[in-house]
Amino acid sequence: MTSTIGVALEVRDYPCGIGQGVATMELCHSAVEWDEAIQKLGGSIHQSWAWGEFKRRTQGWDPFRVLVKHGEGVRAAIQILERRIPFLPLRVFCAPGGIACPSQDDALLTELVAWLRVFIRERRGILLRMDSCRLDSDSEYKVALCRAGLRQLADRWGVWGVPGRVTMALDITACEEVLLSKMHQKHRQHIGRASRLGITIEVSRDPNSVEEFYSCLTGSSARRDFHVYALDYYAEAFRSLSLGCRPAILLARLENRPVSALFCAMFGETCYALFSGFDPEFSRLHSMEALHWRAIQLAKDAGCRVYDLLHLPLVDIPHEGEPGYGLYNFKRGLGAEWRYSAGYFDLCPNPLLYQAFRFTERKLGPWRTRWRPKQTRSCNDSPPGQPIPRTWQQGAVVHSRSGRMLLQRLEALRLDFRCLYLLSRRPATDSSFGAAYDRAMTAQAVPLCEIH
Repeated sequence: MTSTIGVALEVRDYPCGIGQGVATMELCHSAVEWDEAIQKLGGSIHQSWAWGEFKRRTQGWDPFRVLVKHGEGVRAAIQILERRIPFLPLRVFCAPGGIACPSQDDALLTELVAWLRVFIRERRGILLRMDSCRLDSDSEYKVALCRAGLRQLADRWGVWGVPGRVTMALDITACEEVLLSKMHQKHRQHIGRASRLGITIEVSRDPNSVEEFYSCLTGSSARRDFHVYALDYYAEAFRSLSLGCRPAILLARLENRPVSALFCAMFGETCYALFSGFDPEFSRLHSMEALHWRAIQLAKDAGCRVYDLLHLPLVDIPHEGEPGYGLYNFKRGLGAEWRYSAGYFDLCPNPLLYQAFRFTERKLGPWRTRWRPKQTRSCNDSPPGQPIPRTWQQGAVVHSRSGRMLLQRLEALRLDFRCLYLLSRRPATDSSFGAAYDRAMTAQAVPLCEIH
């Protein structure tokens, strides 16, 4: 079978040493077949068909789904996201969730990595970066990936395209009484007080409810000073995840006014709390605890076994008074446990390009930990419904003089490209380069290499 997506690539049989037959790597084009395979293999929502479509529609990543079949069954699967680097005929690839493979088969991993290497090389890729759903304590799995040809990174923070290493989740297979007993006493009190105060929890599967959710999200963003995207981003998340992840928005209302909101989705046997926010005017009501408890009840009714509170912007368990302790303590109060993943792995078909990319990533990449965009404006400073700008000018934190000089040169290069583009589209009566430069300076800034 031959794939005709982009660069022609032969999808051929590979002997994997599995039984007496051969395993084949195939590109999957069926959402139903893909999601069924991922769920059977124990994959996460980041490996679902809907998540790939969400990334394609909002951030420009093109998804490719690869199934490793042997006989009548699927032995492994990986969803690859591809994105072109601006102004260059090169691409980068990422694989959120990594390889979905319940059993550790060294021969299968070796052959799959060999297939991926050919795939990336023929599509002019610099690297494929993946994380893993396995825990950091699973040293045998990490060694197997390295033996198969992947490079393990020392990064402790989530880099572009892949989520962070720290997650918090709780097992919800026990009865409700046991789950409540594992919560902090304050959380139980807040859950009980919400009903006494007349707070009602509304469960909505209507896409129009995203607007009310967004009003709570922007309110908490102004209070906690964190970045939010535009309304269309979350509306698209709801539409995309409706393909197979059963999204729902939970709204806590007081006298018909939304005071907090939670955006969750279910995939397989896991319910994911994706986004949440609250109205700062009603923050003392502590309605978020009641929202999460209602989401846990819904997840149990739907047959889920895990409630995943997703990622924390941390690398170590924080202590009281340290950054991130409040969020960590809130999730721990719900009974969630700290989980540290096995980390990140790179596949580089071209070592020279890979080393150049890693150098640029370490020195200039705003997606790096020490270059994480600072919050220099609150939501109140932005127009209604617009995201807080995240450009290199206001977001990059450069720690060296050489880094600042390189950043200035790249920004000047970006403006030159912008001016040439505007000159090519200028009106017939306007031949002034200065006018084009003025329009470029007043135009919305676009990062030169925004690939995260």
